[in-house]
Amino acid sequence: MKRWINHLGMQRKLMLIVALLLVVSLSMTALLFSFYDRQANQIDFINRLEAVADVVANRSSAAVAFDDKKNALENLMSLSLESNIRYACIYKFSEFADFSHLNKVVADVTFDKAYQHLCDVQRQNNKTEMIGKVVRVHRNILHTNRLQGALIIYADFNRINERFMRIISAILLSGLVGVFFAYIILIRVQKWITEPILSLSQVMIEIK
Repeated sequence: MKRWINHLGMQRKLMLIVALLLVVSLSMTALLFSFYDRQANQIDFINRLEAVADVVANRSSAAVAFDDKKNALENLMSLSLESNIRYACIYKFSEFADFSHLNKVVADVTFDKAYQHLCDVQRQNNKTEMIGKVVRVHRNILHTNRLQGALIIYADFNRINERFMRIISAILLSGLVGVFFAYIILIRVQKWITEPILSLSQVMIEIK
């Protein structure tokens, strides 16, 4: 590669530098948009996850109050439409806060085996938090205005990150191809500009 560049004339070296600058500037712009797109997708997913959690928690109030495991499981299975969700469970609290050993899991679903058995719920306010690279959503379940249990959802950004890496790979590949085509185009354009000037110079020399 270095030997090939050394054998290029000054004009072609300049054309190659211009081509590289063009492709690098366009690639940097594309990369910035990609990072912004990933951040926007993550925020959008969390907002969507919180909205879904609210709906499922509200729909599961009777299932928790009457220990209806079938209905609770059906509500949890509706979460499978969100591909980034890894685990979810519906938990029922004991009527007495001091008897936490009587708390129990009404139903749970696992979409990724690495996230099994995470349904250890404490009484707390509704919240969404990041635990490492995992999003955890906690929604209390009320029945007749009484706290009955909670819905817990674990999700991650793996699908979003995979999409981001595919975009980055495509940008890098198109950048490499772009350098080649930009170089070829610039050489052609340079010939169209310089050849008439060189011909005119040759004519002027012959006239003298």
